[in-house]
Amino acid sequence: MILLGIDTSTNACSVSLMEEDKLLGEIILNHKKTHSKKLMPSIEFLLNSVELKVDDIDAIAVSIGPGSFTGLRIGLSTAKALCQAKNKKLIKIDTLDSLAYNAIEDNCIIIPLLDAQRDNLYSKYFEVKEGKLNELTDTKVENINEIIEFIKTSDKKCILLGEGYLKHKEKFDEIDNIIKKTSNNNVLRASSMFDIAKEKYNKEEFENYYTLTPVYIRKSQAEVQYEERKNKL
Repeated sequence: MILLGIDTSTNACSVSLMEEDKLLGEIILNHKKTHSKKLMPSIEFLLNSVELKVDDIDAIAVSIGPGSFTGLRIGLSTAKALCQAKNKKLIKIDTLDSLAYNAIEDNCIIIPLLDAQRDNLYSKYFEVKEGKLNELTDTKVENINEIIEFIKTSDKKCILLGEGYLKHKEKFDEIDNIIKKTSNNNVLRASSMFDIAKEKYNKEEFENYYTLTPVYIRKSQAEVQYEERKNKL
């Protein structure tokens, strides 16, 4: 089984290849959000580097959100096009699930965070037991103060990850019961989705590439501004 992973949900553009339990290669570009220019060349370079073709892939796993509206559309449309053209299986991955796999640690609560603008963050809470993630909440949008209050009152250490954590790092780092991870843990990596993708592949939990859409959770800033202007009329 060979899986291609694609994640363009944040500023980072990441693609990776895995064969069974072996990571064949990975590319992460975290410099300016130009995923439309970087994604396909990255996929082609990675495939060529490990002497594979798209025809050799069994399935493509792609992050569907939450995250950057434009980034999600680019990643998903690319994955869908490849699956349709080459008749490959399509697997959807929740962005925050993938991010949580960047830092598995027992007896902790893992909270991956992405920016949702205006002091709001996309969040999801996990507990790790025997090396496996257990969901404590669904993906949601929270104000930073709600997250801080949860951490302060939690009886367990909390691990914060992602661009949302970095944006508010000074506030979060004032809290005593958080575990600080290294900088690379905060970047979304396509390879982090493979544990989820393999399980879904084995269960044959595949998606229809005609109907699968991104999960935005909230309205875009353009939609919010439009509604605000409309209400003022």
